[in-house]
Amino acid sequence: MIKSKAATLISTGKIEIREFPIPDIDEESALLKMKLSGICGTDQHMFAGEKVLDTYLPAKGIFTSPPFPLIPGHENVGIISDIGEIAAERMDGEGRRLKKGDLVVPVCNIRCGKCYYCKSTYGSPWCEDRLGYGTSLSCKDPPHLFGGWSEYMFLLPDVKVFKVPNEIVPEMAVLTEPLAVALATFTKAFLPTTAWDVGGFGIGNTVIIQGLGPIGVLHAIVAKILGAAQVIMIGVGSESDLFREEFIERHSFADEVINFPDSEKRIDEALRSTNKIGGDIVVECTGNPKAILEGLEMVRMGGTYLIVGAFSDAGTVAINPAINIVGKGIRIIGINGSPYQDYGRALTILNKYKNQFKFQEIVTHIFKLEETEKAIKVALGKKCMKVAISP
Repeated sequence: MIKSKAATLISTGKIEIREFPIPDIDEESALLKMKLSGICGTDQHMFAGEKVLDTYLPAKGIFTSPPFPLIPGHENVGIISDIGEIAAERMDGEGRRLKKGDLVVPVCNIRCGKCYYCKSTYGSPWCEDRLGYGTSLSCKDPPHLFGGWSEYMFLLPDVKVFKVPNEIVPEMAVLTEPLAVALATFTKAFLPTTAWDVGGFGIGNTVIIQGLGPIGVLHAIVAKILGAAQVIMIGVGSESDLFREEFIERHSFADEVINFPDSEKRIDEALRSTNKIGGDIVVECTGNPKAILEGLEMVRMGGTYLIVGAFSDAGTVAINPAINIVGKGIRIIGINGSPYQDYGRALTILNKYKNQFKFQEIVTHIFKLEETEKAIKVALGKKCMKVAISP
């Protein structure tokens, strides 16, 4: 029996390399030979034993534990090793026929198609009973291979995949999922509030991004592509953020990086850089609830605050809604994933702007499957940008 090695999260903080039988496929499923799988903040939170939204049950208002054992990895790119006849016709997100040897990016979540949100909400990534590769699908039972930190990954019939253009290397394609999130963020920002107060993103806007990590960088790139006149990124002055500041400046991903340990100085500098007005758009990409207090200070009157990074339960913060929200007349929008169609758009952007932004250089560290625990620790140390596993 042919087997696949996989980095398996068996409990909080404990990764083991295990072997699983490579399953047979039927007419509606497929098998990927993995090329790269990124380490996301969600993976880091699960490894550290923190509660993540992929295990949140909205109907009950509670978090559940990750379904140990599981194979993490939801930022994936791989080659189709085997595919059923029906899957070849139906699995591609843009309606093209798939075949063995195609390099593809699979969408990480599967919607049930039956709940209110699946049936009634246009373009919605939400679902009351969604399944998540690398997050909420256990590897305990066959066909086991439900995460990208593995030599092979099994694709269920309802998975959507997108072909990777020939001009895109795996080190770029592995950014498709987080780039799709950035596209979803600004799609929501485009929507106006009322006819008399546009409030949404517009060409020539000032965008402030809290967080110097990979998801912050991808939001900065999208903001520039969409016509932002000024992109400011905010760090906290740590050793890792000094590394990231130099990286961002070297690649011209932002017009300015404000990177200080002191919260008041960060706010003052952000306001100084925007002529004491604040950002038209502020995007939180840190995962730290305290950053939200600063973001509310940095957004202009009538502006928009987009919260992306708060994907784990890191606690609460106290705000004054009269001063911070109503008094400023701002919009606050939570971003929870992206519609699957944004994967195709992300690949288009990766291809069109690959020479301008050098996307592959955002992947600063690649580790072998046997080095997965080391890779997670490097990602947690943050003296890096995107870290990926190469099975």
